[in-house]
Amino acid sequence: MFVAAFIYHAEDPFTTQEKALMYLVSYIMLFLTGPGKFSVHIFFENKMSSGNKFIKFILG
Repeated sequence: MFVAAFIYHAEDPFTTQEKALMYLVSYIMLFLTGPGKFSVHIFFENKMSSGNKFIKFILG
C-alpha cells in the first residue's frame, strides 16, 4: 500500500491516494497490536520483566 499511495498515485489528488493510505494505516495498526513477537503487548511485557522501574511506574 505504501508503493500504491506514494509511488503509483504520487501525482494524483489526495482523494485517489486516500484508499491506499487507509489500508496502509489499518495494516500497521494490526501489525503493532496483533499477537506475535512484534506486537506492542510483547514489547511492554518484556520491558516489565526486565525490571525497568520507569515502565512499571507508567503502566501501573
